[in-house]
This record gives sequence, structure tokens and C-alpha cells, in this order.
Amino acid sequence: MSTQLERTTKLPFDFDDISLPSDFLVWIASPEASFLDGKLVFAAWDVEELKGRRNEIVGGHPGSGELWFGFQGFPRYIRGRPLGGS
Repeated sequence: MSTQLERTTKLPFDFDDISLPSDFLVWIASPEASFLDGKLVFAAWDVEELKGRRNEIVGGHPGSGELWFGFQGFPRYIRGRPLGGS
């Protein structure tokens, strides 16, 4: 996006219009984008291409498919035994 810093540094890059992330946020919150729940996506990605790759992205069980992002945290059990303090 164009900023004051960009105008003073004269970088040779094109900038995205503010409508790109705002339109993406409206779409990603819609039921049409529910297949992306739990997935890591960026507003600059083409929505039509994401929809076209739905089957690749969804996969089977959670943690499969493309663009999956998760956080397991610290294990509460090691070799079937609970850790102290849990």
C-alpha cells in the first residue's frame, strides 16, 4: 500500500490498493470460504485460484491437505504418563 515512506524512498514496486485486503476479509468471513478454516492464507492470493484448488487445500482429516497451520503446544503426556503439574 502506498505510504508516506514509499513516496520519500521512491522504491520501484507496485503497491496494492486498500481494497485488496478489505475485499479479501469480506470474502474470507463468508460461508463460501469455510473450506479455509484453520488454513494459513494471504490477502494477496487469488480468490478464484483458491476456490479452484479447494480439494487440494481441504485434504482429508485435520492437518492434511495444503496450507494447514496448527499449534500442538507442550505435550501433557510423555509415553502415556502425565507430566507433573498438569
